[in-house]
Amino acid sequence: MKPFAEWRVFPENRLIPVVTGGLEAFCRALDLGAEHSLRLQLALEGVLGYCMHLAREPMAQREVTARVFLADRMVRMEVEHDGPRGLLDHFFESGGRDRFKRTSFEALGMYLASEIMDEMTFHRVPRISSSTALSRYCLGYDLDRPREKGFTIPGQPLTSLGVPKGE
Repeated sequence: MKPFAEWRVFPENRLIPVVTGGLEAFCRALDLGAEHSLRLQLALEGVLGYCMHLAREPMAQREVTARVFLADRMVRMEVEHDGPRGLLDHFFESGGRDRFKRTSFEALGMYLASEIMDEMTFHRVPRISSSTALSRYCLGYDLDRPREKGFTIPGQPLTSLGVPKGE
C-alpha cells in the first residue's frame, strides 16, 4: 500500500511539529475531525520522540521516517529509524501492551501512544542493501471505533489540548 504522506526528518525534537503539522493537514484534508486529529498527533508525537532519541546514536544515519496510510476507515502510521534497539521495543514486538515504567519523557510518550492507538507493534526490518536493520513501529487507529469524548489517562483528563466543544 502506498502512503498518503511521508516525512523524513533529522532526529531533532524541534522537528516533531513539522511531522505532526503535516498529519494535522492530512486529517483536515480528509475531514477526519478535530478529536481524531489530536489523538493521532499525540500518538505520533510520542513515538517520534522515542525514535528520535534512538536515531541520535553515533552509528545511526540520523534520519527518522514517518508515513501515514488510510484504508477502510483505518489510519495506519509507520515510524522508522536505523538507530539501535531501544529499551521499550520488546514490549511491542508481539503487539502486546505490557506495562512498563514511565520514567522518561520518551517512555511516557510511548505509553500515551499505546493507549490512544488500537494497534501498536514493533519490528526489526532487515535492509537488503546492507547488514543493518531498521526499527519500525506500526500504529493502527480505527476511525469507526466508539471512543469517549476528550482524552483521559486513568484519573486525569487532558484538557489542555484545545479540542473545541462539540467536535
